[in-house]
Amino acid sequence: MSQTGRNRDTTRARYACGKLKSKPEFASPAMVRRILIEAKRGAADPALGSTLGQMRLLDQIDSRQMSAGMRYAELCASYDRMKGLPRRSAASPSYQEGLRRTGGHDAEDEGIVAELLRNGGDVRELAKRNARMRALVRVVISHDAAQKALLSCGERPWRLVREVAVYDNAISAWDRPHLVRGLQALLDHFDLTAFRK
Repeated sequence: MSQTGRNRDTTRARYACGKLKSKPEFASPAMVRRILIEAKRGAADPALGSTLGQMRLLDQIDSRQMSAGMRYAELCASYDRMKGLPRRSAASPSYQEGLRRTGGHDAEDEGIVAELLRNGGDVRELAKRNARMRALVRVVISHDAAQKALLSCGERPWRLVREVAVYDNAISAWDRPHLVRGLQALLDHFDLTAFRK
């Protein structure tokens, strides 16, 4: 009895049912070369790997909106550090940068502000009495003002901006207009209040 068709491929692995397993995907040498050239030029910034960065590379948001989202994430990180909250497990690079930045404050000052915030005290009174606390209190006031500006355009944009800028989660295309509206509200707020990095 003669065999019809071609010989069985023995060079590739098979599933138990007999179907061939797919070949592993490899980048072509030209693609690897392009990646290395871009990395050497400085395009390997962690911010471009975040969800905001990917949206910027795809021209779904502009550079100013990306900057506003990154500033908001840094503000949230500084506020969380002040309040004594634990670090978020899956956070954006901007949030991580805000956690690393101490601004020259010592742990005792941060502890005093955190205790005052937990007890519902007025941080502005603390800043009037102690000059060392002014920078710490400025973080709290800036965070509260940014939250109010973001909440002024609704709860859904506020939630989406937090998901993308702070937690670095991807969103669906249906939510993108709400995210852009929230980022625009933050951008308007930061431009009006002359927020400095």
